[in-house]
Amino acid sequence: MILQTQPLTEAPKCHWEKFRYHPVQSALWTNRSQHEEVVAGRGSGKTVLCRRKMILDMALAKPWNDPLYYYVLPTFQQAKRVAWYPFLRDIPKNWYNPRTGVNRTDLSIELYNGSKLYIIGADKPARLEGNQADWVMVDEGSDQKPGLVENTIFPMLTRKNGKFTRLGIPKRTGIGRVEFREYYERGMRGEGGVKSFFWKTIETCTPKELELIEARRANMDPKNYEEQYEAKWLDIGGSVYYGFTEANLSHEAKYDPKLEIMVGCDFNVTPMSWTLGHFTDGKLYIFDEIHLEDTHTQATMDYLHAKYYTHMAGWRFFGDASGRARKTSATRSDYAIIKNDSRFGQKKVHFPPRNPHVRDRVASVNRAFQNAAGEISCYINPKCAKLIRDLNSMSYIENTMELEDYSGTQIGHMSDAFGYKVHWLMPIRVEYTSIPAVWSTAS
Repeated sequence: MILQTQPLTEAPKCHWEKFRYHPVQSALWTNRSQHEEVVAGRGSGKTVLCRRKMILDMALAKPWNDPLYYYVLPTFQQAKRVAWYPFLRDIPKNWYNPRTGVNRTDLSIELYNGSKLYIIGADKPARLEGNQADWVMVDEGSDQKPGLVENTIFPMLTRKNGKFTRLGIPKRTGIGRVEFREYYERGMRGEGGVKSFFWKTIETCTPKELELIEARRANMDPKNYEEQYEAKWLDIGGSVYYGFTEANLSHEAKYDPKLEIMVGCDFNVTPMSWTLGHFTDGKLYIFDEIHLEDTHTQATMDYLHAKYYTHMAGWRFFGDASGRARKTSATRSDYAIIKNDSRFGQKKVHFPPRNPHVRDRVASVNRAFQNAAGEISCYINPKCAKLIRDLNSMSYIENTMELEDYSGTQIGHMSDAFGYKVHWLMPIRVEYTSIPAVWSTAS
C-alpha cells in the first residue's frame, strides 16, 4: 500500500537571510523543470539557493512513503565539510523526525513527514545505487567523475520521475568539466529537457563585497578571475592532449580499400576500444573506431572481420605490452588471438616487450596533431565520437603532471588505443633530466 506523506505546515523555527532580487536566480527558484544545470561565479549564492529549494521540496507531500533526497559532492570528506552543517543549520529544527532526525554517522536527516536527505561523496557511490530518488543535487559539477550522472544518477530518477540539479563553476581543470559543459550548453540551446542558468558573482554583490572582489582581482591571474567570478567557460587548462584542435578533424580521414589498415587496440572487457586508420606519406588518418561493451578480444576480431571482410590490402595491429600476456578470454592471450587469426592474412602485430613512458606516448600524440612548425600529421574523422571525447576530456590534476583518476569511467581507453599506434608510427622521446624536458626524435 502506497502511503501519502503529510506536508510540513508548522512555521520554520529558523531565519534565512533574504536574497537581493536577481532575475536569473528568481527564475531558478521558480523553475519546475526536471533537469537543471547551474553555472555561476563563486560566492554568488548558487549553493545556498539550490539547497533551500531542495529543503522546501522535502516539506511537500508525496504519493509514496519514502521520499529520498541526495546532495552529492566529489568526496565524502568534502560533503561533510561543505554541505552537512549548512543543511543542519537551514532545516528548521521543528521539522526533524524526533526519533530518527539526525544521523551523524551516515550524514542523513529525516523529517517527520518521512522525507529523508543523504549528504554523500561520489567517491562512495554504493550509497546511491539501487535507490529511487525524488531529487539528486550534484555540487562542484566540474570535479565529478564522468559517467556518474548518466550511469548512476539518471537511473535513480525513473520511477519517481525525480528531479536532477547540477551546479558549479566552469573550471578549466577538473575531471568532469567536459560533461558539465556539454549538458549546460544543451540547456542553453533548449535541448533534451535541460534548463540552464548562469550569472556572474558581481551581479549579486553588495558594494562592499564588490570592493573586496576588486581588491582580490589585482592579485589574481586574469583567467582565474574570469573562471571563478565571471563563470566563463575558458579554454581547457592542464589538458593532456593540448595539441588536438578542430584542425585535426577531417572527412578526408576515410577508409581506402587500397591502403593497409592500422588498428590500435586497448584490451578492456568493458569497453573494448580499438581505432582504425591508414598511415600514408607520413600522416595518420583515423577513419573508424570500435567500442564494444562486455566483450573479449576474439569477439572484437569477429566484429572487425564482419565489418571489413572485403579488405585485402593488409593489416597491422598495435597494442601495449600487457597484451602479450593478458587474456580477455579464458584460454589465449590477446596477442596470440590476433596473431593466429588467419582471416586477416599476413598481418603484422606490434606489441612491444615493454611500454613506453606515458609522457613519451602523449608527447608523440601531441606532436602528431601539430608540431612546432604548425604541421599536422594526424587527422580524425568527426564520426569517431569516443576518441574525440577522450581527447577533449583528459586532463592532469591541477598544477601537476599526474593524470586525473579516470578509473571506473569509460574515459581514456580509446585514446590509449590511438596512442599506442601513434607512438609506434611517429615516436618521440622525452629526455628526463634535472632541467626542463628536451624533446627529441626517437632513434
